[in-house]
Amino acid sequence: EAAGKPVACLLEAATGSELYACGPASRRVMEPAGYVRLLGIGSELLSAREVLARVGVRTDFIRIGRYKSAVELYQESAPSAPALEQREAFLDDAWSRLREELAADLETTPEAIDALVDAGPHDYGSALAAGLVDGPADPLAPGRALRSLFGRRPLVRELPAVVPAGFGVPRRVAVVIIDGSIVDGENQDVPVVGIRRTGGRTIVPILEAVRRDPTVSAVVLRVDSPGGSALASEQIWRAVRRLARDKPVIASMGAVAASGGYYVVSPATEIWAAPTTLTGSIGVFFGKADLGPLAERLGLGVTPLTRGARAGATSRFRPFTGDERAALAQLVRVSYRRFLHRVAEGRDLTPREVHAVAQGRVWSGDAAEARGLVDRLGGFTEALARARSLGGLPDDGEVAYVPARPSGLLGAVRQLATGAGVRQPIRASGLDGGALEAPAPVAPPGLSPGLLRLADALGLGSASGPLALLPFVVVD
Repeated sequence: EAAGKPVACLLEAATGSELYACGPASRRVMEPAGYVRLLGIGSELLSAREVLARVGVRTDFIRIGRYKSAVELYQESAPSAPALEQREAFLDDAWSRLREELAADLETTPEAIDALVDAGPHDYGSALAAGLVDGPADPLAPGRALRSLFGRRPLVRELPAVVPAGFGVPRRVAVVIIDGSIVDGENQDVPVVGIRRTGGRTIVPILEAVRRDPTVSAVVLRVDSPGGSALASEQIWRAVRRLARDKPVIASMGAVAASGGYYVVSPATEIWAAPTTLTGSIGVFFGKADLGPLAERLGLGVTPLTRGARAGATSRFRPFTGDERAALAQLVRVSYRRFLHRVAEGRDLTPREVHAVAQGRVWSGDAAEARGLVDRLGGFTEALARARSLGGLPDDGEVAYVPARPSGLLGAVRQLATGAGVRQPIRASGLDGGALEAPAPVAPPGLSPGLLRLADALGLGSASGPLALLPFVVVD
C-alpha cells in the first residue's frame, strides 16, 4: 500500500489481529460464510498451586525481580500485585494501539471501535454493515470489490522466481530465526504439543558461519521467543556480538522476544519491535518440582545415596535445604547481574539504568521504545529493508533463511528418524535454505500454550540451570 500498489485482504474466519493487520488495505473482502472474531484482547492468569498440592507435587524456586512472575503459576494461589500491574499495563498499551489505529484505518472513532468489539463476533452481514469489509469474495471468483480494484488482470498464486542479474554469487541478507524456547543443545520440535525449541548448539555455529560468509552483507535476527536457558542465551549473545562487530545486525522481534529472547538481541546493531511485541522481562529464576509428597502417597519408597553435601539438591523427591537455596540464590544473582551487564553493553546504558526497567518486568514494544530497550517500531518487512540499506543492497536484494525447521508432525518424525534439522548442514557459503514462517503446530484442546511452554522449559523439575523465561502470553 505504501509503495502505491493496491492491496486486498480476503478474510475467512478472521481474528481481530487479522482484521487489524488488514486495516490499511485498499479493500477488505470476506468469504460470505465467514466471520470476524473481533472480540478484544485478553490474557488469563493461571494458578496451579492447589492442583499440584492435591496430587502431591511441591515446587521450590529462587527468582530475582519482583515482576518475574513465571513461577507464580506453580507457587501462588492468585497472581501477585506486580504480576497484575505489568499484565494490565501491557493490555492497556495493546488495546490503545488496536482501537486507535483501527479507528484511523476505518475512518471512525475509537469509541465506535469499542462498540464494534463489544458487539462481536461479526458475520458477513454485520461486518459489511459496520464497514469492516467492502464486499464478498471467493478466492476462485473475486467478486465486484476485487474487480473494481484490479480490473480484469489475472490473479496468480505464486510469483515467478527472481533470477539474479550479473555474474557470480550475489550479496545477500541472511535471516537467522530464533523461535520457541531457548535451550541447551540442538534445535528440537514437538509439533503434537506445539513446542518449538531453539538450541544454542544449532544457532551459534550458524551465526559464526554467517559472520564468515563473504556473500552476506547484513543480517536480520528474527526472534519470536519467550526465552529459556540463561546459558544458551549467553552463548547466543556472544555470537551475535561477534557478528555485529563485523556486519550490520537488525533484530526483528515478533510477537514475543522477552527474557532470554531479549537477551540474545541486545547486542544487535538495531532492535526493531512491533508496537505490541512482548519484550523485556529482564530477570532470572531457578527451581524444581518436588514429587516427594506424590511418591509418599503412591507408596513409592525413595532412598537417597549421595556423595557431597549438596548432591541431592536437584533430587525430584525433596525440597531444597536452606544451604542449597542460599547457594542457588547466589547462582541466580550472578546470572541476573550478567544479564544486566549484557543489556547495558548492547544498549549503551549503565547496569543501574537497565535494572530500573528490568526486575523481570514485561513491556510492550511501545513502552520498550520509550525506555531505550528498542530502537524503532516496525515489522519484519521494515527490518529487512533496513538491513538491505545498511548492507548496501538493492531493495530486492537476495535473502537466505536459516535454519530450516520441520513444518509439522511429518517433518518432526523425519527429523527424529534422520537427524535432519537437528544439526543444520552448513554449506561453504554458511547458509542453508528454510522457511521464515513454518506452520505453527497446534496444542491439544484445553491446554494452555503458556502452561505447556513453561512446563517444557522447567522440564517438571529437570532444569539444570537458571532460566530467563517470559511468564505469560496474550491472545485476541
